Amino acid sequence: MEDTENFLLVCRMIPDLLNDGTVLEVALSQVGELPSNFTFLKEDQTYRVRGVGLDYHGHRGINGSRGSSASFDRHNLRLISGHEHTPKLYANGMTVGTSTKLKLGYTKGAGSWMNCHGILYANGKYGLITLL
Repeated sequence: MEDTENFLLVCRMIPDLLNDGTVLEVALSQVGELPSNFTFLKEDQTYRVRGVGLDYHGHRGINGSRGSSASFDRHNLRLISGHEHTPKLYANGMTVGTSTKLKLGYTKGAGSWMNCHGILYANGKYGLITLL
């Protein structure tokens, strides 16, 4: 509410969100025309590439619990998620970092956030690309 630019963007998005659009799709469409080959997933919609789940943000955990990379490591599916903003590799997947600024108005003190993206190779292996 205190950020006028973001507030006005959200106000423009509301009609499309009420018509079942995804937040990311609606937000990007406000900026410009979207390529026809983009796919926007609904929550709980499955998307796998080379046996790796790319459909899971990470905010919801296993069996209704709160999401965390520790719980995903015990899952029987390899996952790449992003909710924690802190990159981590674990036995059954990875968590990517963030593309935002590392210091935001609500981040106080020391933090573990990092600008870091994930890559999934054609052979099903994956890795982290850290931006310094």
